[in-house]
Amino acid sequence: MTVARSRYIQVATLIVISGLTFVAWIHLPRSIDGCTSAKTGQSELECPVGDILCGLRTHLPDFDTLRSDFHTLATTMDFHCPTTLRFGREGDGGYEACMAKAVRPDNRSCLVYSFGISEDWSFDEAWAKYGCEVHSFDPSIGLEDHVHSPNVTFHKLGLWGNDYKNRNGWKLERFSTIKKRLGHEKRIIDALKIDVEGGEWPFLRDVIYTDRTSLSNVRQLYIELHTPKFRSDGNMTATDFAEINDYVRRLRDDLDFLLYKNVQRNNCCGGFSDLMPPGIPERCCHELFFFSSHLIAA
Repeated sequence: MTVARSRYIQVATLIVISGLTFVAWIHLPRSIDGCTSAKTGQSELECPVGDILCGLRTHLPDFDTLRSDFHTLATTMDFHCPTTLRFGREGDGGYEACMAKAVRPDNRSCLVYSFGISEDWSFDEAWAKYGCEVHSFDPSIGLEDHVHSPNVTFHKLGLWGNDYKNRNGWKLERFSTIKKRLGHEKRIIDALKIDVEGGEWPFLRDVIYTDRTSLSNVRQLYIELHTPKFRSDGNMTATDFAEINDYVRRLRDDLDFLLYKNVQRNNCCGGFSDLMPPGIPERCCHELFFFSSHLIAA
């Protein structure tokens, strides 16, 4: 089977490592132009997203093609995880960790970051019960920094692509800044949950285009992708889909995260455009579950 994706032709073959069945992609270069801004001629790492998206041709495909591409990217698994365990309640708020031996967090030393709490602590409490040190983040719920419960520490802090205070007075920081603040730059973060109602866009832009090493110590990543991207009309454009497609591709192709699960049951689409191609039930959110191929235990 051959699948064209990103800057490569990828040839798939199945392999099994420590009980995990992987789709192994052999990357062969495609004969297309690299990322170059049509306006400035800047190279890939210099190319600003607002100018033209890195890794994409000057002329974007049509809207329906890009939306369909997103659905394919978000629902095509890289491997099958034989054992999962749900942390948190059913429905919105809980996430399923891959518990295969090669990637299962060690409950004697695990570390979990949880961005986006609202009024639901079930994910955080479940990991704390498992034995992990948990750090919970949310600047929007009116709570100050405190120890919420044994093993769960709350921070009045949000995730973004740069460090600043927004118009609500919320303190938002880059992922790398937060790790440095907590002294976790070199410690493995066994589970990173991101449910920040659109803040994942600048976060992904930062960790993919600016600081590609900031996710290097993250074992499992659970991220909820939302639409719209900070628009009052709630509509996605072709450029928006091209941008989010590039993020998902680069998480896999460049940062070597492997997708093992997709959840689309979070139906929050009142007033939102959907992320689905025609004929597929509307969902404005996709929960994507990854783990890092660099942090597979022997």
